[in-house]
Amino acid sequence: MGRKKKQSPPPAFATDGSWHTHHVILFDDLLNSPAYIALSAHAKEAYTILMQEYKGPYTGPRVICPYSTFQKKGMRSNTLSRALLELETFGLVRIDHGGLEHTPNVYHLVGEWKKIRTEEDLKKAKESFREELDRRKRAKEQLARETPGYGIDIRSNESVGKGGKKTDEITNETDSNHTEITRDQETEAFLAQVTKTLVENEMAETVH
Repeated sequence: MGRKKKQSPPPAFATDGSWHTHHVILFDDLLNSPAYIALSAHAKEAYTILMQEYKGPYTGPRVICPYSTFQKKGMRSNTLSRALLELETFGLVRIDHGGLEHTPNVYHLVGEWKKIRTEEDLKKAKESFREELDRRKRAKEQLARETPGYGIDIRSNESVGKGGKKTDEITNETDSNHTEITRDQETEAFLAQVTKTLVENEMAETVH
């Protein structure tokens, strides 16, 4: 019976712990893919955070990661929304928005990014991303019109409270098990619904 090979310690620049320290694995085929390369730095940062929250086979390819976790790791709400949209558009995640039901978003890690192989595929993905950004901008404008006194700053995507005071604070935290709901998440869920309605209306107009 052969002796078990002794495992070398991890590189000193990476950790002070051992190989058993929790770490994030990003495979070369993803890192070298056209979809991943096209992502902004903020989108790559958001994906790394999601992978850090990924619990492996215990929960399957789904991650519950509230906005407060992203913000504690240095991401601001005005870049997070766009970053998550990038990840969804380029096929790295699928998002179930849960804010309106007082439940956190659920992020499903998916492999749709593998379908983006050519320059033409990448061009279509970028066009889809720009179109969705435009729909969300219109949704924000509609939300601002329909909720006077509590609107959205279109330039920054920060929440604006009564009296026009901007706030980027976390609210409504319920426990420490990643179930807290933030005003940003509630807004994002509402925008998702409004955007879906806009898309359906556009499709109906195209048919007619």
